[in-house]
Amino acid sequence: MNSKLIDLSIIVPVYRDVETLSILCEDFKACIGSDTSYEIIFINDGNYQNAVTRQLEELVKMYENVRAIHFSRCFGQHAGIAAGLKNANGKFMISMDSDLQYSAADCFSLYSIAVKEAKDLVLSTVKVRRHQIFKSLAIKVFYRLLSGIGTPVIRDDLGSVFVIRRNLAEGLARMYDRYRFTITMALWLTDDVAYAEVKHSPRRFGKSGYSFAKSLQHALTGITSFSSRPLLISLGFSAFFAFLAIILIGYFLFHMFVSGQHYLPGWASVMLAVLSSSTVILASQAIQGIYIGRIFDSTKGRPLYFLQSKSNAEAKLFEDRG
Repeated sequence: MNSKLIDLSIIVPVYRDVETLSILCEDFKACIGSDTSYEIIFINDGNYQNAVTRQLEELVKMYENVRAIHFSRCFGQHAGIAAGLKNANGKFMISMDSDLQYSAADCFSLYSIAVKEAKDLVLSTVKVRRHQIFKSLAIKVFYRLLSGIGTPVIRDDLGSVFVIRRNLAEGLARMYDRYRFTITMALWLTDDVAYAEVKHSPRRFGKSGYSFAKSLQHALTGITSFSSRPLLISLGFSAFFAFLAIILIGYFLFHMFVSGQHYLPGWASVMLAVLSSSTVILASQAIQGIYIGRIFDSTKGRPLYFLQSKSNAEAKLFEDRG
């Protein structure tokens, strides 16, 4: 990153949008005053040597505060966000989509909140999503699932736009998760979060780059890459089967010795054997899941902690990097 800092960096991963890029530049130019220094960083995600590339190079020539980063192939939206954060020069950074469904004015208002309230992270919320009904419902269910598996508490009305302070962006750069979900990673680093409602508008050009298959893959990545709790599902099943086996043992014994009722020869023993073996198998899988989960967490290489600030506490022996 450049050592000369400016007020704001606007990070925009681009997949197939061409028509929106110049509009986005003009919209930010209109809503940001001269007292705020800013840059727009477009990350060209796999559109090498096509209309997107040509448009971005034209914008770089037209606007001195526009920069472009070109990927060699499509690495995905969150890889684009990571590249933008790493190359940004801003004290604060906005991450937004290139489809104009969030206005430049709303995005800049999130930055204003971050500065005014001195927040590490400002997340957008959306009252009405301008997606198809099924997609809007799927997004709500997805966020609730994320909260349910032990990630930081996530609201089901989150938008995709957020503002992050520079020190938190540097913390994200030290998180080496290959399969990334940026908002949950940022929430893992800090509790200093504000929320602000923004308007979600219909797409003005083209179609979303997220097909149903890609959206499903993205959801599975978000659920499985951040928490090892899904590995422990077998532990719950083993407890259920163990409880069921105990109930059935009591039931069989009661009917055999109290009521005198007998079942088909061998039926009770077979059922108990099935339940007992299922309990043992699932319990052993749960134990394996615990160890695999710890391996999973260790391979991410995340810092043990993240410092927000220091007061009269300089590191003497080595650099304090968590």
